[in-house]
Amino acid sequence: MQSNTLPKKFLIKDKYEVLFFIKQGAYAQSYRVRDNNGKLYFLKLFNISKLHRTSFDNEGNLLEIRFLKLSKHPNIVKYFDSGEIIIEQQKFAFLVLKFFTGETY
Repeated sequence: MQSNTLPKKFLIKDKYEVLFFIKQGAYAQSYRVRDNNGKLYFLKLFNISKLHRTSFDNEGNLLEIRFLKLSKHPNIVKYFDSGEIIIEQQKFAFLVLKFFTGETY
């Protein structure tokens, strides 16, 4: 996946507008996005082709997304949405989480 797969103002599900690229990882990128109501979120975009088969459950669901959907703990970031999109004939999964401002450690 190249840096900044999603351009600024790109719309996901006609709901989340990309504001800016945050960082690149080995198999995913992260972005700051805004929903139609102006609320800010953190979006993680997974390149499905770069993930190992152990990243998925028996039904083909991405485990990271599945675990965050089920998590209800004050110290774990809140899940809001997820899905799949096709960009330039490549399949990506995305995860929308609560956005926190500040520095990373």
